[in-house]
Amino acid sequence: MRSTRRQSRTSDAGDMDGTDEQLDAYLAPSSPTPRGSDVCGSSLVLVLEATGPRHHLDGRPIHPGAVVELFVVDGHWVRGAYRWSFDPADDAELVVEEMWGSHRVRVSEHDTLRWPS
Repeated sequence: MRSTRRQSRTSDAGDMDGTDEQLDAYLAPSSPTPRGSDVCGSSLVLVLEATGPRHHLDGRPIHPGAVVELFVVDGHWVRGAYRWSFDPADDAELVVEEMWGSHRVRVSEHDTLRWPS
């Protein structure tokens, strides 16, 4: 599943110092957050609003383009812009800008996210 989490590379800035597999591993969400950890974050919650379905994070609606952070497997937070098709069958994604390019990372209700501080 690791190779399907990062959907596409939108820049040809080249690999970091290695392979796409290393990049996939770096951007892989930590699902679920380990028990007993001191990670403070929440999961996406799908809420049916009057205007249709919308994800919420910590009780607040997430709007397209909103910046949120995703907890990844190496224990760091990665910041990205939220995107979603508003179709409950589709996962949301974060567009993550890193030194090696722009990447889309799928996120689901099992991943740990937070609002930037």
